[in-house]
Formats: sequence, structure tokens, C-alpha cells
Amino acid sequence: MNIPAQRRFGRRGEQGQVIPSAALLILIITGFAAISIDAGMDYAQSGQDHDTSDAASLAGAYWAVDHPSTTAGASLSGLYTAELNAATVDGCNTGQCHAPMVAVGSSTYSVAELWTTAFAPGSSPNIYVGSAGTCSTSASGTFAVGTCPAVSSIVDVGAPVSDKTTDYFAAVVGGHAITLAPNAVAAVTGTGGGATSPNPTMACEVCVFGNVQVNGSGDELLAGGGSIDVAGYLYFDTGGATVQTNNGFGIDVDGTSQESGASVYVGGSSDLVDASGTLGIDGGLTFNSSGSTVEGATTNISGTVGGTYWQTNGNVITPSAYGTGAVADFTDPMASVAVPTYSKATTNCSAVGTVQKGSANVTNCLTVSGSTATLASGVYGNVTLDIPTTVNPGEYGSLTVGANGVNVSFVAGTYIFDGTGLDVNASNATLSGTGLTFYMTCGSGAAPVSCGTWTASTTKCTSTTSGSSVDFGGSTNLDLQGPTGTNPVLFFFDRCNSNSDAFYVNSPGVTAGSGYPTGMLYAHSGGIMLNASTSSLPSPLLVGSIYYNASSAVLGTATGAVALTAGSSGPGNLVN
Repeated sequence: MNIPAQRRFGRRGEQGQVIPSAALLILIITGFAAISIDAGMDYAQSGQDHDTSDAASLAGAYWAVDHPSTTAGASLSGLYTAELNAATVDGCNTGQCHAPMVAVGSSTYSVAELWTTAFAPGSSPNIYVGSAGTCSTSASGTFAVGTCPAVSSIVDVGAPVSDKTTDYFAAVVGGHAITLAPNAVAAVTGTGGGATSPNPTMACEVCVFGNVQVNGSGDELLAGGGSIDVAGYLYFDTGGATVQTNNGFGIDVDGTSQESGASVYVGGSSDLVDASGTLGIDGGLTFNSSGSTVEGATTNISGTVGGTYWQTNGNVITPSAYGTGAVADFTDPMASVAVPTYSKATTNCSAVGTVQKGSANVTNCLTVSGSTATLASGVYGNVTLDIPTTVNPGEYGSLTVGANGVNVSFVAGTYIFDGTGLDVNASNATLSGTGLTFYMTCGSGAAPVSCGTWTASTTKCTSTTSGSSVDFGGSTNLDLQGPTGTNPVLFFFDRCNSNSDAFYVNSPGVTAGSGYPTGMLYAHSGGIMLNASTSSLPSPLLVGSIYYNASSAVLGTATGAVALTAGSSGPGNLVN
């Protein structure tokens, strides 16, 4: 049958129509995908900016609480710096996020905002503070110190943030960046006089839930990246010992009296308590020797100052006109951090004794290649390593380095210790690895053993048990890193593990490798025992107690130590 000519031409004219249709459909789908991706990124960026504003405003408010000066016209550079520190920790970087803590020329976002009357939603600040600590009544006005109000008159502190979304894909289909402008405002409340870090999101670099006792001459407790907070007493029983902060951070001592009604008892000659920021002693101060100095940029002592040698043997309090304000308490900044979980229900490998090259009883778990070995993940009893070994995450009764010069490399993950713990009984050992958590339980048993019930709201244990520990009896290089993320915990002790030697240093050669500062030591009820002369460990530290039992022992670092990151705690002292 012949097909009409015009019908044949009509068919030929429709050929190829699917190609532009498909192209259009692909363009539409790509556009929606781009918008969805950008929307998710915008949401995350908005949340980050709100967090930055929250952290900065709280930092400024806490600084005002801790520095309740009644002098008008003084520089407020400390308040601005507190917001700068908070925002830096919380991820606000110059060129990306413009906030009070980021100097951006004449931008209105180079200032912090202050209300000297109660803040009302939508109200403008009374005062703006620039990066130099000078003030103005408008964001674009002339900034001068004389315009600054007295800190005691500040009621609310604000932290505006200006940012633009990064729309990588939406611009292709005609989209554009969105301006984000959160502005958190925090109330200034409390009596002031605290001795915390200028930045409360990094409140304590060395946090002690109990007591610090210094029994050796020349011992040092140092912090350069946060404050030192002692919930119990600070006791010196020797000479030439130092407890010190740097970079504007403070020292708090607030706890039960040790002797003669003192929260700080200075029993040695030429001892030094030196707070670069505010020093707060919520109790008495007793001098029982000569030539010691207790000082801070500002000082508050709420109890009695006295002792046999006070005002007679060269003991000094600086400034001499100190305040008497009490220090507010705060709870464990890590109280809500989840505890690692574990179970003995499944055993991947047979529990073993000593792991040595060629040990027949662990051939299913230990792979030996030449002079090195690899220990597979599993549930073990007491393991001793006498050759260089790569160790995988698992559960151990104990893990001991038993030969000199052995290097142990830990694979990223969680290591549970339900017996005596992690021991180094040899010299020149190196422990290395990244992304690690060593969890020390309360004891051994067929199932996880509980020390007691932990109540986060009051940061207390219903009961405590002395459990697993970390014991360095030989010279050891700690080249270890905790997991990534907020407040990584490298050594995590069960909160109710009350072992007073939970972290025991019995060798003068224990030093910190380059990686350790990314993780903290957290032992709410346990203690650090320093029984060696030149021990050196970095911060942050959150521990139940610190006991020096040797001379010239050093704990912490005077410069550049890593402090707690955003969201750790408010100002004041620690409660056990």
C-alpha cells in the first residue's frame, strides 16, 4: 500500500524530538538536585553560625560575671577577647564568618554589643565594643575607651554574626547566596568574683574534682590554654613548687579545708600560686613557711588569711587589696558524654596469657612477620607484648609492654580494659596511634562490672570501686591521638572508678608525643599519681585528684596546651 506523501513528510519532521526533551529534563533534575544540595549546606552553615553567636555571647557574659568592675570608662578588651576565643574554637574564621570576634575593618560586625538596661527583642544595644576594647554608642561611631561603661552595669551581651551561604550549584540555575545574620544575646547574672578562663567554653584545662597535694620540691602544675580549677583544697608540703596559668587564664580553689581552715595551705618556702587571670579562693589561705607568693591579675579570697608565718616571713598576696567574693560552683563539663559500651558475651579470640613471638596458644589471633606482630581484635585476658606489635581494638584484662624498646601501634577504635589495665614495665617504649579511646572499667568479671550509678544532673556516683589503671613504670613516649570531634577523650575512666593511682607515672622518662594534645584524660573519681621527677604530660585533664610524690615533677604545659572545646562548661568551680 502506498503511504501518502504528506504523511511520510510528517513522520520525518518528528524525528529527533526526544533529544531536546531529554536535555530539558536533565537540566530540571540537575537544578532540583543542586538546590537540594545547597539547601542542606545552607542549613548546616546556619546552624554553625547560630552556635558561634551563642558561644560568643555566653563568653562575653561570663567574662562580665567574672570581672565585676565598678570603674566606668575602662577598656573592655577582655570581653572582646573572650568572644574572640569562643568564636575561634567554634569555627568562625576571618573571611568566612564576620562576628564581633573577627576584625573586619569598618564593618558593624567588628563589634560586640552591650545593653546596660534589660534587653528587649528588637532593641538596639546601648554600647558597641571594638576589637581594641574601646566603646561607642553606635556601630559606626567614634570608638574611645572613655565611652565604655562599668562592667558591673552591663546587663546583657550580644554577639551578631554576618555570613553568606556558599551556593555552589544553585547559581547555575539562577540562585544566589543568602545572608545569615544570627544575633544571640546572653544575660549577665551572678555575683562575680570567679576565677575562670576568660572564655567559659574553654573553662578549665586542668579540672580537679577533689584535691591537689604537692609533696615534692620544684613540682609544677601548669596551664597555658585554660584555667586551673580545684574543687577541693590545694596543699603545698614542700618548697619551690608552682601552680600557674598563662595567657590570661585564672585559678579557682573551692573546697573543703585542709588545715587551719584553709582551702590553700602553703607549707613550703618559696612556693608560688600565680594566676595570669583572676585568682579565686573560696575559703581560707594559710602560710606556714616563708617567701611564698599567691597572686593573680585580680584576687578574691572569701575566707581567713593567716598562719604562723603570715606577714612575718616575706609571704606576699598580690594584689594586696584583694576582694572577698565567693566562687560559684559548676558541674563536670563532661558529665553528659556517653560511656563506651562493651560486652563479654562474644569472644573472637581465646583469652591468652603472654603474647610472644611464636606463641602457639595465640596463633589464631596473633600474626607474626619477621620481628613484628599483629594482634587481631578480640576479647583477651592478660596480654604481654615483647616485640613490636600492631594492636587492634578489643577488650583486655591487661595489656603490658614487657620488653625494652618495644613500639606498640594502636589501630583506631576503642580499647576496653576490665582488669589491671594498660602497663608499660619496660624502657624506651613508644605507644602510637590516632582516633583512640582507652576505657578503664571498674574491674574484671564475666560481664561488665559497674562501679556505681552515675547521676549526671548532680555529677555524683552512688558508690565507687577502684578499677583498671594506666601505669607507666618505664620511660615511654606517648604519641597518641584521641578521636576527632568535640572534646575527644583519649583516656576515659569509668566515672565511678575511684582508683587513686588511675593514671600512675613511675618513670622520669614519660613524655608526650606530637599527637597527644588532641585527646584528654578524663577520670572523674580517679587520680593522677606522679612518682617520678621529670614526668611531662599535656592537658586537658579532668581528674578526681592529683598527688605529687616526687620532686621536679611537671604536669601540664606552660604554653600552647589544648583546652576544652565549645560546650564544655560555665564559669566557677567544680563539684564532685
